[in-house]
Amino acid sequence: MDRILVVAPEICEPWTEGRKNLVRDLLHALTRLKHEIELITFWRDRNSPTRLRNIRISGRHCKGIAHGLLYQHRKLASVLSSERFDSVLHFPYGSFRSFRSIVNNQSMLHIDRTCGRHRTRCLTVLYSADEHADLEMLAKRLSGLATGRGSPKDIPCVDFGISTDHWSVPERPRTPGRKLLFMAGMWQPRQGRLEHVIDRRGLGLLLQLGDRLASRGASLTVASPLLDSESLSRRLRTHELNTWPDDRLRLVPVAKIPNIYLEADLFIFPYNANIRVFRPTSVIESMMSGTPAVISDQHFLRESIGNNTPVFWFRAGNAQSLFSTIIHALDHPGETERKADAARQYASKHWRIESTAQRLLDILQTL
Repeated sequence: MDRILVVAPEICEPWTEGRKNLVRDLLHALTRLKHEIELITFWRDRNSPTRLRNIRISGRHCKGIAHGLLYQHRKLASVLSSERFDSVLHFPYGSFRSFRSIVNNQSMLHIDRTCGRHRTRCLTVLYSADEHADLEMLAKRLSGLATGRGSPKDIPCVDFGISTDHWSVPERPRTPGRKLLFMAGMWQPRQGRLEHVIDRRGLGLLLQLGDRLASRGASLTVASPLLDSESLSRRLRTHELNTWPDDRLRLVPVAKIPNIYLEADLFIFPYNANIRVFRPTSVIESMMSGTPAVISDQHFLRESIGNNTPVFWFRAGNAQSLFSTIIHALDHPGETERKADAARQYASKHWRIESTAQRLLDILQTL
């Protein structure tokens, strides 16, 4: 049995972001593998303090990201000075835009050096990395780095899985419908985050197609914690790109997994930016729940999900391609159902959290 210390910012409610869910699920998977696990984290804004069963946690509320990262650095040094751990797993943020690049890079290097001074193995695990990330530099300067698929060949890659142990799965309705689902896990109630979802996450494409899709009998559910804000919900409905009739557009701030997928006939993931590394949790959840997915053919998505994965691909950023792909899937329910069944089997085989945990343990042994 190894003692493993996990360092990760903001592992707390709401559980709507992929990195948070990955760390939470990994903590439990590693515990089931009979390892002793401790977590160092922090929370901020309106987040709730972390509560994870059978996991020892050192954490506190911090005023902002810089304050929180400084707390993590000091707490890590304190813990390693007083206790022996075999390994440290570090799950940093994946944003490297402007000033965040400096802060994120320095934090990773600081944690890695702290572990080195205490002769403790350290593996930095990037769940995602945007187009500004210098992965080659990080691979040279960190003692250990792992990412999802799509990273340079000399960096170990990991298939980041999910856990469905907590799912209570009702039966899927057997009558095909025309309900579309879009999801985004961002929770910060700020205008800039909503615009990010509309632009980079591709919701804008779906909004533009509202009148055309509604005329073909479709409706759209947009699920995101952002929509708990009345002003942001109103902004979305009145957005200049939105052409959906009010009665065909449903906004959901709190979604239960997997129920939200089971209520939909198609899950739409129209990501509109080509970043370096990212394996979207929502796509894997939709596949495991048996809801067919329509996905933009961004290079990083084909890398992380797999070219031969049984989903519907459309040309990234192309509204007409998205419209045609959605209508084809809705008008051919037999083909769509077969693809959904194949996707469920594929996802259950390739994205088990236990396999992710074992892969990370194997990489640690090479350091």
